[in-house]
Amino acid sequence: MFAVIFSFSAVFSAQTVYKTLIELPTENSSGWKAESSVTVSSETVKKGEKDAVSFTSNGQTVGGEYKFTAQWGEFSAEVSEIVLKTDIFISDISILKNGVIVLSTEDGHAFSWDIAELSLKSGWNGITLNLRTADTVRPPDQEEEDVSEGEGSEETETETEKEEEQKTELTADEILLSVNKFAFEAEKSQTKEMTVAFSGLSVSVPTKEEPPEPPKPITDEADQSLVIVAMVIAVLLIVAVFIYSAYSAKKEIKRRKREAKKRKLEKQQEEQKNEE
Repeated sequence: MFAVIFSFSAVFSAQTVYKTLIELPTENSSGWKAESSVTVSSETVKKGEKDAVSFTSNGQTVGGEYKFTAQWGEFSAEVSEIVLKTDIFISDISILKNGVIVLSTEDGHAFSWDIAELSLKSGWNGITLNLRTADTVRPPDQEEEDVSEGEGSEETETETEKEEEQKTELTADEILLSVNKFAFEAEKSQTKEMTVAFSGLSVSVPTKEEPPEPPKPITDEADQSLVIVAMVIAVLLIVAVFIYSAYSAKKEIKRRKREAKKRKLEKQQEEQKNEE
């Protein structure tokens, strides 16, 4: 019974972890492109002991992007399972008006997240962005095809249905094959200097951990070491009982001898009194 319980525990204790598929460099500014009037650096902001790519602006906006070539692979994941993980630094959240983070593909698909909805604070913020919750944009040619296919139809899809459809049309592999740009763009409420930085930027999909081996079932077989220990304890107890018994017997013999000697002496004294 215990073995069955442990087996079920092992099954349910397996947790979903994320496997990094694409990791963008955030310790140097090589490959990163900043907007006009924005300074890009990899030395002004640190995440722990590591440098982070940072963008500093004194104007109304601050932003930048990184273009890269995705590596092909088969991951057997759903589009909705793809996540963008990063640590984002905001020097002063009070002057951040609005903005977006975008992951886009070379064929025109784009997945964006509203920065205002991320509950950021001044300083470093660890965030996980899911494609299933992203605002999506489709390539113009696909949008035209959808319009032409819908002409003459009496029934029209709701915006929500369209959004759900476009999120599930492509496979995760197709998205990861063509994804090629990360970008962010934010507006400020003041022309005060502001710095935004990124560290540990990666695209990941979930993977199952190998379930831990279940504990060995409890059996009736006794452990030999425990048997030996039990035998030693038993022998020690027997020896202790024997010693105690011998000591008690010797003490009792001495007591009886004293009692006999005492009675003999009393008897002699009584006989002497009677003779007198």
